[in-house]
Amino acid sequence: IVEVRAWDSAQNLGLSDPLSVTVWNNRPRVIWVPDDYEKIQDAINASEDGDTVRVRAGTYYEGLRLISKKIWMESEMGPEQTFIDAYTSGYSSGIRVYGDQTNSTIRGFTVTGEENGIATTAEGSLKIYNCIINDDSNYIVGIFLNDGDNKVLNCIVNGTKWGILVGYISGEVFNSMFINCDIGYYQIALYENWVTFGWNLFWENDRNYRVEVRNDEPQDSDIFENPRFVEGRYSLQANSPAIDSGNPDILDRDGSRSDIGIYGGLYAY
Repeated sequence: IVEVRAWDSAQNLGLSDPLSVTVWNNRPRVIWVPDDYEKIQDAINASEDGDTVRVRAGTYYEGLRLISKKIWMESEMGPEQTFIDAYTSGYSSGIRVYGDQTNSTIRGFTVTGEENGIATTAEGSLKIYNCIINDDSNYIVGIFLNDGDNKVLNCIVNGTKWGILVGYISGEVFNSMFINCDIGYYQIALYENWVTFGWNLFWENDRNYRVEVRNDEPQDSDIFENPRFVEGRYSLQANSPAIDSGNPDILDRDGSRSDIGIYGGLYAY
């Protein structure tokens, strides 16, 4: 903590506001899976704040836990080539994040679990970018955000009971797709909820919204049309309504207005 003191010719003292500077004692590293660690969880356990855990393409039969971590966890090749299969392994959640002041980023995975795809009870900030949560049983919660200040951008939730379940949190949910779910967007709160959401696509859900604090009103920016995927993939056909239809404040990597879905936004592959 630095404070600057200065005296004028009359010996009057002036004080600056204190300036706090954080110096990392460890140089941020890139930890590769499976090169450095065979399992993603082992790489997470070995990581320190500021590190990146980068995962090569493949299927990983694990249920992951991030406890009070401040790391960036991403796949190398994107969600259509990198899978976290917690369901086969019997884990309740594909990725669960908890612990005070957790500030982590999850980018570029397809995730499934027995109860949740990605879930957080952390009091910090979780960012989820360009991920897919798949489930054919309409049983699990795709993304469960129970606490903290969270951000979900350019994700796809397909075939879950609830696409996204939002509790008593703040944050943003933009540019994502909720398709084939019982309820696409389910927002609950005891008193009030500060989540900002919009520019999302809903298709073939039994019910698109259940928003208890906002009277189930859809957002004017949302789209209710077939996303028109390329067959067998989640990339968009040229006539997709999701192209250039995302939040106008979020750009694609080519500088154009962002697309809705996993191939939109600055963190797309």
